[in-house]
Amino acid sequence: MLRRWRRRRDPPRNSGPTWRMKAAWSLPTLRLYLRMPIAAMALRTFLCLGFNPEPRKSYRSRGYIRPSPHQMKRLTLILMAAFGLIMNAILASAQTVRSVPIPISSVPFAITAPGTYVLTGNLTTGQVDSIYQAILIGTNIQGPVVLDLKGFKLTGNNVSAISIGSGTAPNTYPITIKNGITSGGLDTNPGGVPFPATEITIANVTFLGSGITFNQVSSSTVKNCTFQEVGIHDFGSPGGNRYINLTFINNRTGALIVSPTNEGQSASVLTLEHCHFEAPAN
Repeated sequence: MLRRWRRRRDPPRNSGPTWRMKAAWSLPTLRLYLRMPIAAMALRTFLCLGFNPEPRKSYRSRGYIRPSPHQMKRLTLILMAAFGLIMNAILASAQTVRSVPIPISSVPFAITAPGTYVLTGNLTTGQVDSIYQAILIGTNIQGPVVLDLKGFKLTGNNVSAISIGSGTAPNTYPITIKNGITSGGLDTNPGGVPFPATEITIANVTFLGSGITFNQVSSSTVKNCTFQEVGIHDFGSPGGNRYINLTFINNRTGALIVSPTNEGQSASVLTLEHCHFEAPAN
């Protein structure tokens, strides 16, 4: 508790401006502070401080007393704690706003900022000028990206349904694609230019007609997916890719192809778990 403090003698006169604080730190006042919201408490605490440009002879006439160093230290700690709580609340609020799903209601669509993106229905696109995909996810995004198909079908006529790229270096945050159907496949070489990528997760997606083309992709996971007609082509991977619980149906061009980028380069090491391969139909 802060106690009332008063010097035994008057402070020296004409000593220049000084900080002052109203002295009424009583038990009811502290109880009131405990019931106040953080922002209001901080504001009220700041209002307890003032700057007195008059000489110190006006201390007693104005009803103010000078706080001790111990009181000022405690008040400083209170202000710092209140400021920290306010900033945490602001950051938490900003994070909540950022986590609100961003709807995708038409394609082509480019994802250039972190967040969760969701399809609002079945979407179809064809090649438009130099755009070669329905949805493009950049690898230079400063934050994680989640693309949730929400069970809908994403179709690219003569183009890829999803492309990951448009960065000069591998992504530094994870990219997740899940829950839906694609016709047109997924690749990491938009416009025919391969872009290195890492930490890509593809889950619960059915690929019709076209599968996945990974080019220089590492440390990524494809799980619980179904591939009809075309499977996975993994080219020039540095390693670390995992393929788990996949089903390949009627794959005439190869269910899973792994190869180096350059002749003489050794193929990458990958993990294959609980996958089902069905023979192509006659």
